[in-house]
Amino acid sequence: MNLYRINDTASTSNKMKNEFEERMGNIMKVIKKTKKVIAVLVLCCTAILLGSLNKNIFGFDYKTKNMLNAKNTVSQLNSMMPISMSPTQRDTPQDNSTIEIKPVPASVETNSLPAIKKTDPEFMERTKQIKEESQKSVTGVFDTEMDIKQEDSGVKLDFSLHNISDKDLALYFRSSQKFDIFITDSNGDEVYRWSHGKGFLMSIIEIELKKYEKLSFSEVWGYTDNNGNRVPPGKYSITVKLLPKLKNGKNISPDELMAVKDIEVK
Repeated sequence: MNLYRINDTASTSNKMKNEFEERMGNIMKVIKKTKKVIAVLVLCCTAILLGSLNKNIFGFDYKTKNMLNAKNTVSQLNSMMPISMSPTQRDTPQDNSTIEIKPVPASVETNSLPAIKKTDPEFMERTKQIKEESQKSVTGVFDTEMDIKQEDSGVKLDFSLHNISDKDLALYFRSSQKFDIFITDSNGDEVYRWSHGKGFLMSIIEIELKKYEKLSFSEVWGYTDNNGNRVPPGKYSITVKLLPKLKNGKNISPDELMAVKDIEVK
């Protein structure tokens, strides 16, 4: 009875072993087939990619998958490089002998170099004129006016940008700063700048100034320098500079955007 059980157990064990080996064999077959499929897909994708390039790289035509003739490759290199070879040197040998390439002597002319096209002088001159015209400042467009009223506590400045042209003008400012004020002493040294220590919003501000219309501003200078100290008595020059730009891209003459007044501080 015990012998029968031992034989039955051994038979069951062998059967399970065989089933396990069979399953492992099937799994290995699937893995091998999967590797082959992946390899085939990679090769197909590579062939499609290289075929779409349609370019010759180092003498290999990936479109037709045929090696180019070495003689044609040497001919292409010869047309691209400023060298000169004799007919016998241009021929590609069938063996592994070395091809000798000699530089072109200075006295020898070659037609292998590509011709350099000269630019039309009239075109260059016209381009230069257009560039110079775009950089020129337009005049007769604006007039900057300034009136001052001097008091003991400071100087009141009333200034404006006057459109003196015969048409409406589209303007813009690059920031919320539309002007600046400079105060210089009798030596020409700057003692005060209105924008000193101020912050401005960086945004485009567009304005349409109709013909003969004015864009007016008002500020007060309290006889102080950039450090907040009162300036000593003497003669000073007040310069107002407006900062508009024309939307058509033309430059405005700086003289038309400035106004200067002299005062004496007691």
